[in-house]
Amino acid sequence: MKLLLLHVAALCFFPHHDSTWISEDEFLTPVAVADQLGMEEGGSAYMDQLLWLQENPYDLNQITFGELLSLPGVTEADAHAIMAFRKEHGRFRTVSQVAAIDGGCRRLMEAIAPYVVVGNGRKNGLLSFRARVERDNPSDDSFVGSPLHSYSRISFSPKSECEVGALFEKDAGEPTRAAYASGYVLARNVVPDVDVIAGDFSLEAGEGLLLWSGKTITKAQMSVRSPAKQTSGLKPHRSAGELNSLRGGGISVAGVRGRERWCALLFYSRRSLPATVQGDGSVSALAQDGSSTDSASIARRNALEEELIGARVVYTHAEEMTLGVTAVRGCYDHPIRRNDPLRFAGSRYVIASMDMRCASGIFVVFAEGAVMTGGFQAVVTGTLIHTGPACTFAAVFRNYSPGFDNPRGAGFGDNAETRNERGMYFGGVWDATSSLRVSAYFDQYRHPAPSENTPIPVAGDEAVIDFHHEPATGISLDGRFSVARNGTCIKGEDAWGREIRREARSERCRWKGGAGFRIGRHVFLSPQIEYDHVTNPPSVDEWGFLLRQTIRVDAGRIFSLEGRMTVFGTGSYASRVYDVENDLSGLFAPHPLAGEGDRWYLVARIAPVVWCSVSVKYAVTEKEAGISAGARPRDLPRTRIDHVGVQIDVTPP
Repeated sequence: MKLLLLHVAALCFFPHHDSTWISEDEFLTPVAVADQLGMEEGGSAYMDQLLWLQENPYDLNQITFGELLSLPGVTEADAHAIMAFRKEHGRFRTVSQVAAIDGGCRRLMEAIAPYVVVGNGRKNGLLSFRARVERDNPSDDSFVGSPLHSYSRISFSPKSECEVGALFEKDAGEPTRAAYASGYVLARNVVPDVDVIAGDFSLEAGEGLLLWSGKTITKAQMSVRSPAKQTSGLKPHRSAGELNSLRGGGISVAGVRGRERWCALLFYSRRSLPATVQGDGSVSALAQDGSSTDSASIARRNALEEELIGARVVYTHAEEMTLGVTAVRGCYDHPIRRNDPLRFAGSRYVIASMDMRCASGIFVVFAEGAVMTGGFQAVVTGTLIHTGPACTFAAVFRNYSPGFDNPRGAGFGDNAETRNERGMYFGGVWDATSSLRVSAYFDQYRHPAPSENTPIPVAGDEAVIDFHHEPATGISLDGRFSVARNGTCIKGEDAWGREIRREARSERCRWKGGAGFRIGRHVFLSPQIEYDHVTNPPSVDEWGFLLRQTIRVDAGRIFSLEGRMTVFGTGSYASRVYDVENDLSGLFAPHPLAGEGDRWYLVARIAPVVWCSVSVKYAVTEKEAGISAGARPRDLPRTRIDHVGVQIDVTPP
């Protein structure tokens, strides 16, 4: 009923007018990418990168081939078409020209529009400052620090060759002394073709088997793009993701000779990590995040010192062939010993990899192989087939041997852990018409060795098909069906009462549909529905649903307002649904919703002057009384959580 009233009110107060006006809301903004592609817990590092690029876009007349490929929705054919246009015509005058070039289309223009400009390559001024404060009420009783979540970031770039930045974040419940602080200094072309970085940075290489900045999106990123990663080399760490960065320094030296280019880089990192240290001095577990909200997590903070030193050399010929070699030596000040025999053990390791990428005609072939201490190996190889601007296929094989456990890797696979996995993946995307895009993939994999979580070998598979259709100006339709089956181990007894273990399959089926309607120049409506069915032997068989209506009013640069009403219902947390929300600028907010209830929020932004804006978000989640699942069911009272956040952005001219 609440959703119906919200929708009717919008139609009454905002009458429809035909218009060809296109807003940034219709582009593939980071939140739109996350929502359309079903990102949930994963993908924070990738989203951080997109959010930064949205505020500090590339200059379309200076962007490199590799930087184009790093943008969502851009294929090799697209990147070659853009580079060829620049070579023939000299410069782009507007971003919209991309839609008219040979091989280009409206889809490509909309995909890159949030991340490129024609001009000086920046939306912000020389100085950029952001401060944010958020709080949930009531807060968690287990917090040892203030329930406020605070975030501050400042960056200063007096020239395009120089950038200085600093970041401070305190999670809700953390004491100030446990907050995360980082900073960096980046100098490009210190001497011609030499870049230097000091402080917190990240490094990506090859297909992610050896170095990658955090646990990135695996298959959900894009059906033909996620298997073939695009590296960005050395870059500043501008994210609040505490465990995704290196801390130290790096130097990159490049050279160009005709159509050939080479690049060599060296880096060194030494930083502290949260870990559980046993009485004998060994580490039994590494923390999955850097939050320190209770006495136990504070005790684990900075318990382990990690030291890395490494090098990478890359050779590129005419943007058609790339060869890379990478080597890293890692040391810990405490030996690591875990119960899982497939996990890394010891205090030192050496890992090396070779990667290649070759484009010829309609084919793109890529591969990376890595070997680490102990002789454990990993390989991923695949091909992309571009049958034309409207159709691309991908086929990828990976084989990560049991025992290969690189702490800094995140290769393509079932869960980006890059270990104990063998699989085959097929994906494709087809622009059936100028207004209809269909994409799909199927992945089948197996974990061939027992592990701590699954004491027997298990297998799984996943299939996804989705479409995006724009039947008329200002109207879009989206749909997705997915089914994922994961192997799990269940215990039982045979006829003689002996314990046996056998493989079973947990399954999640998801149906998701949505639409977008532009009403006049300033109003956008977006209803969405989702149903999930989860089975997890021997006891879970549940349904979950989500209904939501979003209204966005954009009055230009000065003011914008968005509101959303969501109704949800699930059997338990196992059948949870995710609501990916627009949030304060720079935040990626996928909210897991479980139980029965509703959630609504308002986000308002006002910019009284060009160089200053203030944003406010208020959200309320209410859940009905229920019964908890588990061995000891108990009554749960009706709960309400209020969330408020305030942010200020200052970018002096």
